[in-house]
Amino acid sequence: MGRKRDLKQVDAIAKEFRMAGELRIAFGLFLEEEKKNG
Repeated sequence: MGRKRDLKQVDAIAKEFRMAGELRIAFGLFLEEEKKNG
């Protein structure tokens, strides 16, 4: 259930900053990398 909440937060941020398509995907990958690195 935590993952779904994470996705909702990322989607909300992406929507606020009008990210679409490849930019939204890149943003998600960036966040995953940052979480992995601490």
